[in-house]
Amino acid sequence: MTALGGILAMVASIALFATMDTIVKWLIGNGFSVWQIGFCRGAFSLPAVWWLVVRAGGLHTLKTRRPGLHLWRCLVGMGAMLLFFQALAGMPLADAVALGFSQPFVVTALSVPFLGERVGRHRWAAIVVGFLGVLVILRPGVGVFNPSALLVLGSVLCSAFAILAIRVLSRTESNAAIVLWFSITCTGVCGIAMIGTARWPETALQAALLVAIGILGGFGQFFMTVAYRLAPIATVAPFQYVALPFAIFYGWLIWSSWPDVWVGVGTVIIVASGLYILAREARRTQRTPSH
Repeated sequence: MTALGGILAMVASIALFATMDTIVKWLIGNGFSVWQIGFCRGAFSLPAVWWLVVRAGGLHTLKTRRPGLHLWRCLVGMGAMLLFFQALAGMPLADAVALGFSQPFVVTALSVPFLGERVGRHRWAAIVVGFLGVLVILRPGVGVFNPSALLVLGSVLCSAFAILAIRVLSRTESNAAIVLWFSITCTGVCGIAMIGTARWPETALQAALLVAIGILGGFGQFFMTVAYRLAPIATVAPFQYVALPFAIFYGWLIWSSWPDVWVGVGTVIIVASGLYILAREARRTQRTPSH
C-alpha cells in the first residue's frame, strides 16, 4: 500500500503541475509576463508550503547551515521555472514537456564533476541515446527548428543544477525548508522584477487563474514530497512521464494542437533511455551495502 500511495501521490503531483503549466501558457498568451506569473507561483503557493513546514516541526526546521547553497538552489530553480514558462509562449505544450524529459540525462552527466559520482558505460550510453532523442524532436537544420526549444533546454540545465544542490542540501536540511526558501525567494525576486510591467487582471477568470497557479504549484510540490517519502525513487520516478498524456490532452483541448510523429519518436527514445537510467541506478543502489 505504501508503494501504491507513493505512485498515486506522484500522479497527482504531475497532474497538478501539468494543469499549472497549461494555465501559465494561457496567461502568457493573454499578455501576462513571466515575472508576474512567477510571483503568483511563489506567493500563492506559500499556504500549502507552510503546511509542509508545520508538519515537519515548525519554524526551527528552517534553520540552515548552508545559506549560500540555498540561495544557489533558489536562483537556478527559479531560472528553470521562468525559462520553461517563457518557452510555453512559443511552442506547443506537449513539445516542451517532451524536451523537459531530458533532465535526468543532464543530472546524471553533471553528477560526475560536481558530486563525484561514478557513471558506468551503460548509463553513459543511455545518456547519448537520450540526447539523440532530443535531436529527433529538435530536428536542427531541417527548417522546422523552434528557437523556443532552446529555452526549454536552458530550463533543463538550470533544473539539473537545482537537483544537484537539493541532493547536497537534503543531507542536512528538511524538505520543508528547501521548498519554503524557494517560494520565498521566488516571490521576492519576481515581485521586484515585475514592478512597472505587472498588469491587473481584467476579468475574474484571469484573477482566479493567477491565484490557481500558486495553489496548484504548492500542492503539486506537496504531493511530490509525499510520493518520495512513501516509496523509493525508482518506484515513483518513472511516473513523471504521465505528464505527456496530460500535456497532449490539454494542448488538444485548448489549442487544438497535436504533436507530430517526430516528437512522438523522440519522446519514446528519451523515455526509454530515462527508464533505463532509473533501472541502472536502482540496481546500483541495491548493490551498495548499508552502513
